[in-house]
Amino acid sequence: MISKLFKIVVLLAVFVIAAGASAYLAVTLIIKAEETVVVPALKDKEVVYALRILSDLGLNTRIKASHFSTTIPTNHIIAQEPAPGAEIKKGRSVKLVISRGPLSVSTPQLIGLPVSQALILLEEQGLCPGTRAQTRHPTLRADTVITQAPQPGIEINRDNCVDLLISLGPHPDAFVMADLTTLPVDDAILKIETDHLALGEIATATTQAVPMDTVARQTPPAGYRVVTGQTVSLGVNRVRVSADSSHGRRKRPTAWLFYYRTGTGFLNRHIKVRVNSKIISYDLFDDFMPPTGELLFLIPRFENITVMLYEDGELMKTIFPGSHLTESHW
Repeated sequence: MISKLFKIVVLLAVFVIAAGASAYLAVTLIIKAEETVVVPALKDKEVVYALRILSDLGLNTRIKASHFSTTIPTNHIIAQEPAPGAEIKKGRSVKLVISRGPLSVSTPQLIGLPVSQALILLEEQGLCPGTRAQTRHPTLRADTVITQAPQPGIEINRDNCVDLLISLGPHPDAFVMADLTTLPVDDAILKIETDHLALGEIATATTQAVPMDTVARQTPPAGYRVVTGQTVSLGVNRVRVSADSSHGRRKRPTAWLFYYRTGTGFLNRHIKVRVNSKIISYDLFDDFMPPTGELLFLIPRFENITVMLYEDGELMKTIFPGSHLTESHW
């Protein structure tokens, strides 16, 4: 009886041990199967595609190196580590060698393209922009490639540079300078802007030869050859601000208030207030204002200073010390 009972206990123990071992092996195999993946074949694949595949498998990616290749296109996989078919755990890294394409490339066609587009094409080919020179061209717009060196289609190694000759645009139109003398300042400035010339210094030129607040002299003079964009300076007959009082004592610096109010309506107006002096020229205000908006500035009352106000690109006021608009001063 005891022997039979002992046999039953031994059989039960063996069964329990066998069941436990089987369960352990099954769990181990399941866990192992979940933690390992098979490395796919990535050679000749595009790098973005390879990154997506590895990411979906729970693997990380490391770029081991990049080499020139005559057989593997640019940004495609040359080699990988581990090799295809290897089993590795999730979270491990796969090292990739990326192709930089062939060592030599044909220089792209850049002539006639905007500089910005030419630079993009050079970067795509692994080439760098070299020396950039500029000159006028009768037909090509500014910032357009006139010619290149090496010429298009020449085989050169990557990382080499391509020199560019860039257009400054056609030569500016030349014409005869108009006579601005005796014109009111506003009319003279409007004429300068209409002729696509640049306004330069506006100085005081006290004289009895022309009426007050009109142009007494100009540079360049009337009749001279000028080109588009050339600067024109004016001398205006106006009251010269004296530094001394009638008693020989220096006056305190004065200033005048600049005030402007936009008209009625529904749309905002672009207002620009330009200060022009012998020392410096700058925009005192350049922004949009609502209808019936008000501007108020305190302007130093120096001798050669002129304030011009533009509304939506149109000259509305030209003010300087001594004019009827600057009689109120502090």
